[in-house]
Amino acid sequence: MSITPRVSSPAQLSLQTTNPAAGIVHIAVAGEIDLNNTGELRAQLFHALRTRRPHHIAVDLAGVRFIDCGGLAVLILLSQAALSSGCCLEFTDPPAFLLRMLKETGTLSILTVHPTGPPT
Repeated sequence: MSITPRVSSPAQLSLQTTNPAAGIVHIAVAGEIDLNNTGELRAQLFHALRTRRPHHIAVDLAGVRFIDCGGLAVLILLSQAALSSGCCLEFTDPPAFLLRMLKETGTLSILTVHPTGPPT
């Protein structure tokens, strides 16, 4: 298992990538996702998709305190990129405010989201 911590600003956003098994990537996102760091978020998520070529990515959103429309766009772009590369992508444990945002914007219908973690 490898761990790659990435921090764009300790007070704003942190990303921790692990490989719990071959072909599986887990990315824990914590902090605030806004205009100041969506580029870093996008770069790290797409880097994991391109270089590790996983068949499954789980993005844990439990630690997200804020997300703006730019952050939401990154999640959609990653979902589309994963789909086109044959990778199963899921977002897990979104906070209540983020789940509400996904529902209200219609995004919940195009992303694979597990409100209480991945299915067992």
